[in-house]
Amino acid sequence: MKVAVFGLDDFPLGKHSLSDERLDFLEGLFESKKVTTLPIEFVSIQEIKDAEVVVSREDKKEDLVLSDLEYVQDRLAKETSAQDKELFSKAKDVLEKEEFLFKHFDKDNLKILRGFPLITVLPIYLFKNEGEIDVDSALRDIYYLSGRIIFFTAGEKESRMWTIRNGETALDAAGCIHSDIQQGFIRAEIVSMEDLKKAGHYNQAKNDGKVRLEGKEYIIKDGDIILFRFNK
Repeated sequence: MKVAVFGLDDFPLGKHSLSDERLDFLEGLFESKKVTTLPIEFVSIQEIKDAEVVVSREDKKEDLVLSDLEYVQDRLAKETSAQDKELFSKAKDVLEKEEFLFKHFDKDNLKILRGFPLITVLPIYLFKNEGEIDVDSALRDIYYLSGRIIFFTAGEKESRMWTIRNGETALDAAGCIHSDIQQGFIRAEIVSMEDLKKAGHYNQAKNDGKVRLEGKEYIIKDGDIILFRFNK
């Protein structure tokens, strides 16, 4: 996942690792030889096309809004379709109230607007003005702002965090791991993190009836631990 940085000259660009205490729990429970966290890459605002979130600072809010407002006003001054004119007119109203676009449009319209060089169509995370920016402590909030959630795989060999968009299915999750698992998908064996912690052991969670077999259309929930059954 990529995050674009706006107006922060000394911001540490590059990859950071998002860890999670739930991964630590799985490592201990399964005595995993390896753990794998999630990478989040911070890039310059010039690479916004590939980003899912924008980070800046509270005192840069006006600059963010003005950048989009200038583009929208320029777009409205040119000949455009009735649909685009309606969309950009609404965008202009939002920006003139010094508000971000991503909060005021539905998913379909945001998808259209993301085809234009606008910044605030993406979720915006603003650091407070005072003190140094602590990137690592904000990683979790930035990640979830993107609309993604986390699922886990766990075992003696490795416990690992996986990224998936909220609302995606068990079949999508299988594809996150490997296309062969997705193509040969049979069932997903799933237990929630909360149920596994209460049980204290995977076999006990099974005995308690907390490990479920789900099909392709099951909607993944944040914190699900998944074992995929598939044809090789």
